[in-house]
Amino acid sequence: MDPATAFGIASGVVQFISFASDLIKGVIEIRESGSLKSVKQLSDITDSLQQWNKILNSGARGGRIDAGLAATLNECSEVAIQMAHSLQKVRGNSKAHEPLRSLHVYIKSAWGASEREQLQKQLNDYRLEICTYLIVLL
Repeated sequence: MDPATAFGIASGVVQFISFASDLIKGVIEIRESGSLKSVKQLSDITDSLQQWNKILNSGARGGRIDAGLAATLNECSEVAIQMAHSLQKVRGNSKAHEPLRSLHVYIKSAWGASEREQLQKQLNDYRLEICTYLIVLL
């Protein structure tokens, strides 16, 4: 076997071991707590953001907040709702004690990771924009 083929096979084996290790860690985490810690953290952040948006929107309805900020708050709320729906798909109500159920949740989580990353980036951009509006209004 030539060195290039051996190197290719070795890198494939290492990549598979890394994937399998992440998979096992994720399944164990889901089995013990019901969901991945990252999903729980994103869910908490999204819930907090939605609560702050409600508070700020109540000020916007009273005419105390700029119309541009109100529009940004509405757009942010829509993205937060999309994030909440995305997270609900990979978060169970009860602990996933069955190994196959845990594996299923992990796979769904991995498949939706890019969507959640995109929504997280959008929410972060809205957060920065809202902070800028609030600083300027003060």
